[in-house]
Amino acid sequence: MAISLPRQPTKKVTVSKLVITFIALFTAISPYVADFNDPHVYNPYWPGHAKFHNGQTMTLGLISGGLSLYFLWLRKASTGLENLKMSCLFAALYWLAMFPAIAYPGATLTDPHQNGRPMDYIHGYAFTQLHIDFILVLILGACFWVESNRLTVSDQRPVPDTLTH
Repeated sequence: MAISLPRQPTKKVTVSKLVITFIALFTAISPYVADFNDPHVYNPYWPGHAKFHNGQTMTLGLISGGLSLYFLWLRKASTGLENLKMSCLFAALYWLAMFPAIAYPGATLTDPHQNGRPMDYIHGYAFTQLHIDFILVLILGACFWVESNRLTVSDQRPVPDTLTH
């Protein structure tokens, strides 16, 4: 009778994991940086319910980023590939939700307090929220592809929750 200890998914630090970590942290923090200001949370012209949904969206970013970090670095009872999938999904969730948001009645990509200007210009090119969303989701997809190809076959087998006999 042999007792084997459960295998743990590889927690090797790689460039892809560091990039996913950065995007997860950005997902958790950036809504608060971007929205705790006069055009958003402190906008006296916004009705209370609009502020409620703004808070809901900011909280979604915080939860999504936190879950992404949990699955990438802390979760033990699963495969490395499954944790990677969940980490990338949670890091992308907040950004993916912004793509259909422009389809809602009255939605715009810029704040009226910016006089209809896009967020920023890069080399004369108008840069909006959807550009940021697309770039982050694309980077997450690339990191998932690189990291999933790096995982060894043993990282892709389930890890038992308890000791086996």
